[in-house]
Amino acid sequence: MIFEGIDPLGQDAVREAAQAILARRDGMGLGQVPWSLAELRPDSDDHAWLLRWARGLDAVGCATHLGGGVVTGGFTRRAALGLLLLFLASEHGRREASEGQIWPSVLSIGFRPRTESLLFFGGGQPTQDHKDALEVAARRLNLRHVFGIEGLQNWFDTIFLQFGFTRRGFVRRLPYWLAGQGQPQSLRRLLAPGPLGSAGFLQVWDEIRNFRQNNTEVRLRKAITQTAWVLPEWADEVVRQARTHPELGTAATARTVHDIGPQPFLAVPRLTWSPPHPPMFQCPLVNPSALDLPADVYRVQAAGRLVGSLVRQPDGTFARVGFDEIQLTPSSPQVSAQLLLPDGTPANSAVLELWGQGEDISVFQMPKGARIQDPWNEPLSPAGAYALVLSADLRPHPQPAMWHDGGHGWRFWFLPPGWSRSFKVFLGEEVLWEPRLGEGPVGEPAWAQDVWASIRGGPTVRIGARFQVDIEHGVESQVHFARFGGVPLMLESETSTLTVSDPVHLSGTLLGENPQIHIGVQHGGERRTLRQNVWIDPVGVARLGTDGWEAMGPCGPLSSPPGPLSADAARGSLFRIYPPPSFAKASDLALLEGDTWVGRVKADASPLGRLGGWGARLAVRRGPYNATEDVLGVSEEVTAPGVVSDVDLWTDPGRARVRLTDALEPGPGHRLVWWAEDGEMATSDVAAQGTEDGGVWWSADIPGQDPPIIAVALAYGGQAEGPASRIGAWWAETWADSLAEAGDDDAPFLAAMMRWFHLPVLGGYAFQRVRAFVQKFPAECLAAWLLEDSPAEGLAAPPLDESWLSAVRSLFWDWRPSADQAHVVLLSLAQTAQLDEEAVCRAGTWLHRADPLLLCRVMRSWFRGYLVPAKGDAAATVYVASLLVCVGELPNVEALEATASTQLSLVAETLGVDPHFVDVGLLQRARQHLLGQPVESRARFNLGLAMGVEPFRRLLALRLLPLTLPGA
Repeated sequence: MIFEGIDPLGQDAVREAAQAILARRDGMGLGQVPWSLAELRPDSDDHAWLLRWARGLDAVGCATHLGGGVVTGGFTRRAALGLLLLFLASEHGRREASEGQIWPSVLSIGFRPRTESLLFFGGGQPTQDHKDALEVAARRLNLRHVFGIEGLQNWFDTIFLQFGFTRRGFVRRLPYWLAGQGQPQSLRRLLAPGPLGSAGFLQVWDEIRNFRQNNTEVRLRKAITQTAWVLPEWADEVVRQARTHPELGTAATARTVHDIGPQPFLAVPRLTWSPPHPPMFQCPLVNPSALDLPADVYRVQAAGRLVGSLVRQPDGTFARVGFDEIQLTPSSPQVSAQLLLPDGTPANSAVLELWGQGEDISVFQMPKGARIQDPWNEPLSPAGAYALVLSADLRPHPQPAMWHDGGHGWRFWFLPPGWSRSFKVFLGEEVLWEPRLGEGPVGEPAWAQDVWASIRGGPTVRIGARFQVDIEHGVESQVHFARFGGVPLMLESETSTLTVSDPVHLSGTLLGENPQIHIGVQHGGERRTLRQNVWIDPVGVARLGTDGWEAMGPCGPLSSPPGPLSADAARGSLFRIYPPPSFAKASDLALLEGDTWVGRVKADASPLGRLGGWGARLAVRRGPYNATEDVLGVSEEVTAPGVVSDVDLWTDPGRARVRLTDALEPGPGHRLVWWAEDGEMATSDVAAQGTEDGGVWWSADIPGQDPPIIAVALAYGGQAEGPASRIGAWWAETWADSLAEAGDDDAPFLAAMMRWFHLPVLGGYAFQRVRAFVQKFPAECLAAWLLEDSPAEGLAAPPLDESWLSAVRSLFWDWRPSADQAHVVLLSLAQTAQLDEEAVCRAGTWLHRADPLLLCRVMRSWFRGYLVPAKGDAAATVYVASLLVCVGELPNVEALEATASTQLSLVAETLGVDPHFVDVGLLQRARQHLLGQPVESRARFNLGLAMGVEPFRRLLALRLLPLTLPGA
């Protein structure tokens, strides 16, 4: 037992337990290369000790350790507490959690209520203090972690890397994992070569895999007794599960496992049609057990419609609730389908192609409903049944008796067995298509080689823009019609060998790969319809809606993005980003919300990701460091209206009507929160629900419009349910105008409302007004925006996440405090009436978390205006030393030089850049800014982007805090 002899409820439990972990690590020779906590071989008694410690952890001790500062056994308090919290999550998670979920199992341990509020938000997610402690511990001990790696849930994935997989996970999924299906992120990383891989984990995995291929049970059981990755009490279950479902097979080797995207959860759609009933598309669900689905409940959404749910059963399988098979009414060639977690986050997304995107004719073999990939060249038999999907302006002849108008410009035609061998599809009087009845190839005359279609001015076209098609042909040929992507073209002869179309829009039907053009040509007495692929490079952003792909916003220059984008839409819809063709690989480009990293641009259709929604611009940039301009604008500002799509405050005076994006049922915990121009804020119960214009509306009583209401939010909670959490909001376009008249008494409330309502403070209209408010009331803003206390009575504090911290940095970038302002800021953040060394460190921790440069500007001004005149230069030196130890997580100030040197390499590795760039391009530019020297926009952007990485913030504080001393 690691913790033998340590009282879990003792005053020094955190320090003694951290020392015991370090002693076990050193005794086992771990730590020189990345390692995992499971390799310490903790037993059930250690797990029981951790549970007793967690249940007895008092709020005062927890807050003290989260605040950092004083050193315990070579560790800061925060690092020591983070180590125990990480160990707790690891040991309890491997026993009780499900794959893909960790925090519900940790919360179930039963922390004291006040302690739980320090570690978790109301929604069950860890607080920023909690996450910071976990990250500090993982980095300090050289544990396996994924901090700084793109696109990962860093804290979640780091915890799973400590133990590999959960008991519930392997009981439900081991046969599929051994077959190479749906392996979780942690398992794949531990098996793969590289710094996160584990030879010990690979060894026991090979033994399990070999046992599945008929190695002896004795050998497997021996391997389990020798490994740290499988608990001894799991042995019988591992042996049993390793040989179940033999039909799945076994992956050839565990050494070639790579990170791959999610497996599709739906099979290829098939057409079903039993006239006179209308045609439908059926999408069989892939066996959910073959997918990596960690949650117990998923909502299934297709074509923007909720079709049912998947609910995990006790045996690990999923039951379908509300549906047997997904059925889609034909509306557009491509639709989206998603598996949604209970909070609406997509767990798996897919684009379903029902029929040919941008094609005039699609043919399905009936009754199987399988689509014929090339109806122009694959032979069809009159003895078989077929279904045709044709553009509505095309005419089949002889006309089949059974047909269906699918709307949106499409018609379905049913060809029963025995259809006429003379069947053709006409455009006007021209034959556009006729089925092949023989086996021989369909040849083209020699003159057809001179007919060629291309995009005038080159193939690069902005999505939504208008372009023309040039059709070159021989002198003796005449073009009398053309259709491009199912769209008829108006034509005009420009020369005897060139025919040009009128301008057409690059729309959704033309966004397929190399869309087809049909050209009707007459050459002498011969008339032919020729078919070609046209090379077109779309540039811009398209979103998959219920009617197919649509351009986002109006056409304009590449750097001019469309209008506002909802963060919920960015997370829940499918998008395709088409960068300019000069960027051959989309993965060379980064998607950035302001200066917050979102992720690499994906080549396939996918959600844009989880965005902050504080009004910042969303754009594609190259690099992303040293990017001087946008490659492609995606949205001029990202907002977060949540479940609210519209608000009507005018139709019925004294009543607000709120339109929702989803069909939610109002409950007793729902509230309407409104904010008036005069600063008054109040709540009302939701009074009624109704439907109108295809939408769901809630209503509630409110006062009249004098003074005008500038923001309305839907909230859940309040009163007996606890503090109210915002679930959606609407705001007037001119909401920020009210800030100009704010007085001292109003400022704390207004600052809190901006954060709680999730208003677009970085938006083009609001930014200058909010920044002016910030410079007038900096202390009130920082207290309301950084402290994790509730921002206003009855309202729950929103999470202090990186997107919000980035917004705070942007608003305070140019602010240089006076000595008095700096003093009030420190008092406000320390929540004290008197500043001493401990209080300054407490305030400094909050400032450092947001922006080390802001911390240094505040301290530099306060030292010169307050501390040095009162206590002298020596006192400032002492305060800087305390701040360095506190925010830099140093064992003592003497370790500064060695830590800063090590931290430089760590930061370079985390950012994926050269150490020279960190030193010169980031640290020196930050120094210039601190000292009041001008900094170019590129360096300012680089600093903002790097600030999102915790190791860089720490390194920046270590380098710049000594410069805050007078005379430095």
